[in-house]
Amino acid sequence: MHGCHSNGYIEFKREEIEQSIPSRFARQVRAYSEQVAVETQRHRLTYSDLHRASNGIAQAILTQLGPEDKTVGLMLEQGAPLIAAILGVLKAGKMYVPLQPWLPQNRLDYIVGDSQVRLLLSDSENLALAKSLKNGSLTVLNSDPVQASPDEPEVSVFPEALTYIIYTSGSTGHPKGRVQSHRNVLHMVMNYTNGLHIGTDDRLSLLSTIDFSASVMDIFAALLNGATLLPFDLRREGLVSLISWLREKEITVYHSVPTVFRSLLGLLHGDEDFPRLRMIDLGGETVYARDAELFKKHFGAHCTMVNGLGCTELNVIRQFRIDHDTQIEGGIVPVGYPVQDTEVLLLDENGEQVPAGETGEIVIRSPYLSPGYWRRPDLTQAAFEPVPGVPGLRAYHTGDLGSMHADGSLVHLGREDFQV
Repeated sequence: MHGCHSNGYIEFKREEIEQSIPSRFARQVRAYSEQVAVETQRHRLTYSDLHRASNGIAQAILTQLGPEDKTVGLMLEQGAPLIAAILGVLKAGKMYVPLQPWLPQNRLDYIVGDSQVRLLLSDSENLALAKSLKNGSLTVLNSDPVQASPDEPEVSVFPEALTYIIYTSGSTGHPKGRVQSHRNVLHMVMNYTNGLHIGTDDRLSLLSTIDFSASVMDIFAALLNGATLLPFDLRREGLVSLISWLREKEITVYHSVPTVFRSLLGLLHGDEDFPRLRMIDLGGETVYARDAELFKKHFGAHCTMVNGLGCTELNVIRQFRIDHDTQIEGGIVPVGYPVQDTEVLLLDENGEQVPAGETGEIVIRSPYLSPGYWRRPDLTQAAFEPVPGVPGLRAYHTGDLGSMHADGSLVHLGREDFQV
């Protein structure tokens, strides 16, 4: 162990991934019980508070569901009760299925049916909508009045158990449910923690809604490291209030898609100061050289920008760091260099590796790829393939294009089929 760094960073050890998310969280509760775990305008929960709130939810879930029921729907506003609900679902040994209240009802009904949700956790605000789904056939639990409890349920959760089903908007046909295991989430948190040196003094933004896998990274990079998570409802509060919020809440690690960051920078006058912000993490879309220039203009030398490549099937694949001295060649910022246990190949249509500088499809090999698509073995088989000669290793074809610099840095060049 490197010991503690100035921000309380402790290396996330490799052996830590062989457990469940709740067991790693319980260790943080013991070590940092009075540290603030989640903070919003309405709530300020310590690790101990969050532990008890999520225990209460886990027990409420277990009184409603039998062991064969695997999924719990979540329809709550962005905030502390949502985070307690996610942890409660995982402590109950179930997986959560995000249901966003703004989606069309037929899509929500499809997700509920496909994911086999019988129990839906909601809050007072969304209760009426939650009760109307599937013609009122679901059990709906309002999490607001659920009593906190000191007792965690005695449920064994194994590292290979599934954590969530995130449905991505199928541009054609029905949305696909992507799943991920506890071990794989912990592996992703390990790479993110050690890559960004996340520690107990960090305050992480949560801007993504929980139907995006980026949210998983923010939530657990905070809560599995004794740091503080700060959910912000971008749809409600808007970009202008995000600027003052980042300053007032002393956010240290900011994470969003480049579009949001770009819009944010467009509103800055140039005299704003973000003294605590040390890390800006962007992912999900192309980052351009001009974004890097704007970053250097608006943020001090103590701040680093990271351009990451991730996907729902793996989350963290590559990272590229930018400081005030970094020179970007060409108009696109690379997505950079490998993280642990993740290999990227660029292949042509014949499955052959392309030389440096040439364009090919980004194919990922890792022991920590998603187990596949929920109840769709056909799609899983089409997207994931075993790697010959390496038992247990699979490759995932992303459908994204890239090229490799001579130094091994990857440039992401968008989708093969040009759909977003």
